[in-house]
This record gives sequence, C-alpha cells and structure tokens, in this order.
Amino acid sequence: MTNQNFTRAALHQAAEGYEEVTITRTLDGDAEAGREALRLCCSALTSGKLSRELADYLADRLEAVDAALKESDERPPKTDRYAPLAAALKVKRSPGRPATLMGEWQTEYAAYAELLRRRNFTPADIRRELVKLRLKVDRRSFDERAVTRVIGDHKPLRRLPDGYLHSLCLRLLPRAGYK
Repeated sequence: MTNQNFTRAALHQAAEGYEEVTITRTLDGDAEAGREALRLCCSALTSGKLSRELADYLADRLEAVDAALKESDERPPKTDRYAPLAAALKVKRSPGRPATLMGEWQTEYAAYAELLRRRNFTPADIRRELVKLRLKVDRRSFDERAVTRVIGDHKPLRRLPDGYLHSLCLRLLPRAGYK
C-alpha cells in the first residue's frame, strides 16, 4: 500500500469514526451534534459519498420528519407547530434558563433592597420599604411574597459594589429619600 493510499484509508476511517460518534451523540439528545449530523449528510450527498452510517441515520431522520410533519398539522394553531420537527431531527435545544430572570423594574427594587440590607435593615423592614416605595413610585401594589421572590432571585446583586447598585436604582433613590 502506498503512502498516499494509507493516508486516504486513515482519513476515511477517521471520518467514519467521526460520523459514528456524531450520530451517537445526536441520538443521545445533543442538539449541536444533531446539526453537525445534518451538515455531514448534506456534504456527503453533495459529494456523492454517503456512508452506510449516514445513509441509515438520514433514512431514520426522514421517517421521523414525515411523522413530525403529520403531527404538526394536527396541532392547534397557537402551539409551536415545529417542535415535533425539531425533535425528529434531533436539533431541539432544551429550554434552559431565560436570558433575564426579571424585568428591569424588579432589578431596581432588588438593588434598592440590597442597599437597605447593607444598612442593616431587617428583612421585614426591607419588605415593608419596598411595598411602600412601589406604591409611591409606580402606583402599583407589591405583595410581600413577590417582594421576597424578587429579592431572592437577585441574590447575585450582593456581590456588586454600592456604586453599581446605586446606578441600578437611580429612579427610585430620590423618591425613597435614600442618601
């Protein structure tokens, strides 16, 4: 076997191994691997060199796509009609955490609560202050459970310096009489 043939054989073997690992990861639920498997299929189809593993994978996925399309036609219009299709292709990502947990107004109040905590206010005093301030500034109620949730969801604010916390709640500070 010549050196060039050996190199081609090694590359072919490495490519098949990569395909096999990619398909395994895809079927285990790895969305990125699912997209890579689809890219591998497209490339192999274009070049006319579809391996047996990719051909089997592609046939299975196309059957699943057909079933998913039938299922999506039966879904009510307000639902995600393409969720079954993404699941069939194994490219659906898990929902994970939202980019922002709370709205901007909640961050303002949580930052103010942290400033009060640093001034040795008790948790009950902080809750009462936030309820009064929300009513005064935004003319909205703020029940104690919601206050507790906002403060709890913003615990990472505790690592921020006072100056940054001030900047987060600038709109509230003058109305609260905070100096």
